[in-house]
Amino acid sequence: MYQVVDDDGNEIWLTPERRIKAMHPTSVQGVEDMISLGDLHEAGILRNLLIRYNENLIYVSRAVYIMAEIRSNQFFSEIFSEQ
Repeated sequence: MYQVVDDDGNEIWLTPERRIKAMHPTSVQGVEDMISLGDLHEAGILRNLLIRYNENLIYVSRAVYIMAEIRSNQFFSEIFSEQ
């Protein structure tokens, strides 16, 4: 078993079968520009928003959303064609 500590300081013991990934330091502390997150995925983005909201710093850069929109448009254009 190994011990982890959540955001509230609670200690939790996990069995080896419960696999978790260590978070990148930028995801633990939060960043102003979300494009600089070390863990650029849904959980990392949501955590960063939570950290910034709790610190009353709710405004973030929109670069992540623009990038996601571009990627989704590329993805859909490959799936849907004129045929």
